[in-house]
Amino acid sequence: MPHVIKWGCDYAGRIPGEGDKYFFLTTEKIHMDEQEYSRQLEWWRQLGIDENTWNIVFFSTLSRTSLDLETVIRAIRGLSAEYPDIKLIIGGKGDGEKRLMEIAGDNENIVFAGWLNEDQMNSVMKIAKCGMYCLKNTMDFKDAFSNKAVQYLSAGLPVISSLKGFAKGFLAENNIGLTYEEGDAIDCKNKILELYEDESGRGFMSVKAAKVFEEKFEADIVNERFEQYLEGFVERSDKKV
Repeated sequence: MPHVIKWGCDYAGRIPGEGDKYFFLTTEKIHMDEQEYSRQLEWWRQLGIDENTWNIVFFSTLSRTSLDLETVIRAIRGLSAEYPDIKLIIGGKGDGEKRLMEIAGDNENIVFAGWLNEDQMNSVMKIAKCGMYCLKNTMDFKDAFSNKAVQYLSAGLPVISSLKGFAKGFLAENNIGLTYEEGDAIDCKNKILELYEDESGRGFMSVKAAKVFEEKFEADIVNERFEQYLEGFVERSDKKV
């Protein structure tokens, strides 16, 4: 049973019942005009990012308390001398940004791109190899699978995650990502290399990620299932009257 149902029922003071269901967050699949895509790629090239760099994307508010991004930055620093083509692209702003930039130093493999609009995110995801989903395993986040993880899947990107709860099982069961140990930069580095050194395996995960998105997270699919749930709920309620 997904943690969210148990949490909700515990909060309500009752056991789960027939009508208790969960629905994934959703987003639309990437659609970009070719002219706009080309324009955005030129912007990324000015930041040292292009189709020939091995790009890892991370989009989020740069919080001081909720992220395990420091671990990822340390992992990239450990890879940078031997793998100069691996780039970590950090999109977002927040109260943890200064600290994270201090840890990154002047490492050219780590790009702080600032706040990104939809076209900027979509364009870089089209030339990315995976998405980073690095949160701390607190009660608030341990079983999370937020819109950012779904956003990576919408672009067919395998996900590297730090979360041990729902996300870890979901990524493994669907073969769409890997999980590293929170706070362990060496383990994080090894998971990145696992994808980097096995392009065939990464490509297979990419195809699976796109398929999982279309089957479980695409807006029309989620909305249809939610509509069916509401109709079934009404029907059951009518029979009880």
